[in-house]
Amino acid sequence: MVKMQLDPSMDADVDYKDINLISNAESLIRIFKALGLDVDKYNAISIHAIDITNYWVNKLKEKMHQYKKKYQAYLYADLKGNNDCVELYDRYLEDFSFLEPGIKNSVNVDIDETFREECGVSFDTLNEYSETEIDDIIRQAKEDVDTDTWMMLCKSFPAETIEAYLIFGKINELLTKEEEMAEEEPENHSPAQSLKGLVGDVFATPSTGFVDMNTQAGPEEPEQTTSGKHHKHHKRVHSESSDRKKQEIGIVGEACVYKELLNLYPDARWISGNAEKAGKALKGDDTCGYDIKYTNENGVIQYVEVKASRNDEITFVLSDNELRFACKNASCYEIIYVVIGDDGMPAHEPWRLGHLFELAEGEDLLHNDRFSIESDSYSVTAKPLAQKS
Repeated sequence: MVKMQLDPSMDADVDYKDINLISNAESLIRIFKALGLDVDKYNAISIHAIDITNYWVNKLKEKMHQYKKKYQAYLYADLKGNNDCVELYDRYLEDFSFLEPGIKNSVNVDIDETFREECGVSFDTLNEYSETEIDDIIRQAKEDVDTDTWMMLCKSFPAETIEAYLIFGKINELLTKEEEMAEEEPENHSPAQSLKGLVGDVFATPSTGFVDMNTQAGPEEPEQTTSGKHHKHHKRVHSESSDRKKQEIGIVGEACVYKELLNLYPDARWISGNAEKAGKALKGDDTCGYDIKYTNENGVIQYVEVKASRNDEITFVLSDNELRFACKNASCYEIIYVVIGDDGMPAHEPWRLGHLFELAEGEDLLHNDRFSIESDSYSVTAKPLAQKS
């Protein structure tokens, strides 16, 4: 029998109060490797499971941050000449910035190989490109754009979008897009009343920051038996004007939150359909379950759902897709509520409701201390079984 003697100080800097702190990871990896043991075997026999995946994610993200300029140069070289070069460049760069790698819970993780599998290119290949190459391309291309045009573009489009068109020599296409969007005014609405004009008004106002808002579950409303009195059963009259007002409230709320998040997190991305209408994204997507995403101070991607209303009572509707996404990603899904004033602009600082769906042990959607949830109808689908003869 071989007796293994480990250095008694090997775990000196391990905080056993919270074994899964990222600061513990390197010590735990050394210990496990010395023992010839991996995390899965330890967790199979231990009461307290160890998870070091966040450590590897952080290590990968740190290295990717160092290689971002080289990755941009690689994308430029790879996509140059492609008909969809601008859209592809923007999409791949977004995927790179908000990568959520699939990393196993193990002491034996190769972050270089993980990057190659996730992004389709190796760090070795990226080393063939210069860190200054993409900046040189942007600087040279910018010399052909006059100051007034550049200022106009900066007011209408996010920096990443302008750069994407700029490096591929397609800045005139962006100018054309700006002219087309300016002409797409709804009938009987002045430019100042257009959705894009409203967004411009939001971005023209000084930044206010956020207010962190704690919430508690509201009291249940008693059922009103008088015919036609219960608010859920009021028949709403459809009109184009009411639809227009909803669109305005929604896009102003999202624009306000996006503007404030950009001041705190420069990598924030507005990805909803409203972002495309506002000219802040090449392609908008309303199927994701959230409106905006950003990376926080700890390198963790956060998903933001914006709810805007003229009502200062925190009441809003979530689609089935939004609720499913919120529950699945509760620890990084944030609700931000914007109250819209009579002038159509945010009445005050947006309210950050935090990770509203991160429930305590024993709580669920219908029984918790932070919010109440209700529905007056449920969709039921059943498949008939074959009749027994």
